Amino acid sequence: MNNNKWLETWVGLFVLLGIVGLFVLVLQMSGIQFSSFGQKNYDVNATFSTVGDLKKGASVRIAGVLVGKVERVQLDAVTYQANVTFKINGNVKNIPDDSSASIRSAGILGDNYVMISPGYSETFLTNGGKITTTYPPVGLDSLISNFVGGKVKK
Repeated sequence: MNNNKWLETWVGLFVLLGIVGLFVLVLQMSGIQFSSFGQKNYDVNATFSTVGDLKKGASVRIAGVLVGKVERVQLDAVTYQANVTFKINGNVKNIPDDSSASIRSAGILGDNYVMISPGYSETFLTNGGKITTTYPPVGLDSLISNFVGGKVKK
């Protein structure tokens, strides 16, 4: 009997470890960052002429490093431009307010993401701040036309 209890204990621990591992995997795949727990994230806004296929939940990066997520993409009914709100991790501070934002693609078939290029201002973006210099995504059709057009001109 003592042997059965020992076996049941090990099986129970193994199952519990598997459940915890699965939970951690789900959190990692959903993009939740453990380092941002307990820190106050803040919102930054930007307006783009077009956002391509940018979606809520897309990455926001500085120098290729993940610093936040796209919180909201909405059409401005007056200007017909796209208003984008980013949720920046609380541990990322002092983004200059003259920074620019561009929409990039992670490869030919990759998802779109926002790349913030820091400026040089001594004042910084705060919660609700706005990035005024933005660049829309470069479409595959314009890249092909530039490539073909470049070959024709030579």
